[in-house]
Amino acid sequence: GFVIEGDRIITNAHVVSESKFIQIQLEGESEKYTGYVEFLSDDYDLAIVKIDEKYKLKNLQALSLGTLPNIQDKISVYGYPMGGEMLSITEGIVSRVQTYYYSFSKKQYTVVQTDAAINPGNSGGPVIKDGKVIGIAFQGISGASNIGYIIPVHILKHFLNDINDNIIDGI
Repeated sequence: GFVIEGDRIITNAHVVSESKFIQIQLEGESEKYTGYVEFLSDDYDLAIVKIDEKYKLKNLQALSLGTLPNIQDKISVYGYPMGGEMLSITEGIVSRVQTYYYSFSKKQYTVVQTDAAINPGNSGGPVIKDGKVIGIAFQGISGASNIGYIIPVHILKHFLNDINDNIIDGI
């Protein structure tokens, strides 16, 4: 996941939906912090995680949200594919924007398709264009080469607006 405004972390619902205990480790730090799921939407495959307030973390750098990318735009995918200790960054282009099945909810919504490597462990990581988040890495297609999918930023923004009243109403 990654930090957004309000010292919240956004990730995929499928990453935390079955969790009993959440630990958060910030990039470049060895300490682990206890967290909890604040909001979870199966439909969006998105979740908000908060770090337990007793840790009093301040000034976490929130990433800014951008806009929907265009076909052929160059993007960077951040995450920890197949685990690993260091952040991985892969680059690619936007191949298409279409509706497609979200594997977690089995519902069809907008996706951004890319040729940037998206593997298990990238889920919940930010996808960046020109220094701003344009989506969240969330799934690939087994058996296909270089096809990954991103939840686009307008779905992310809709989810964040939806939870403003502390209730998830859905799409």
